[in-house]
Amino acid sequence: MGFLALLLGLLLNCATVMFHVTAVAIALPKIKMQAVSPLGRSRAWETAPIMSVAILGLLVLQLLSAAVWGFVFCSTGMEPNFHKAMFLALIAISALGGDTTALASPWRLLVPLAAINGALLFGLSTAVMFRLVTVFHFSEAEVRQTNRPADR
Repeated sequence: MGFLALLLGLLLNCATVMFHVTAVAIALPKIKMQAVSPLGRSRAWETAPIMSVAILGLLVLQLLSAAVWGFVFCSTGMEPNFHKAMFLALIAISALGGDTTALASPWRLLVPLAAINGALLFGLSTAVMFRLVTVFHFSEAEVRQTNRPADR
């Protein structure tokens, strides 16, 4: 049963990361088109709402991932109802930690795997926010120029 829990956890990690990456890949070009003004630079009052919507979107993606983990926690019998399962998923994904010794032994392995998933998704979300800030505050030409190897 431990192997099954490990396999399920790995599959859930892959699925939620792929979902997160796909949603970001669809949304990022649309956000970038809104970010750059005709002069090449964005103004703060234009970027604040765009960045807020992007962050809200990333939060929704995190919550959807937690809901998937919560559904699995509930369906495996780790928690009796979805509310408690979602709470456990949010604690695990946020790496807040909690007492998991009372959980059903074979499925207990899912909690640290959910924590690993949370770290991956938070890292991906941080990279997306960093990229948006870069796009908002530098023109694409400036970004390309700084990423080019130095002339020798």
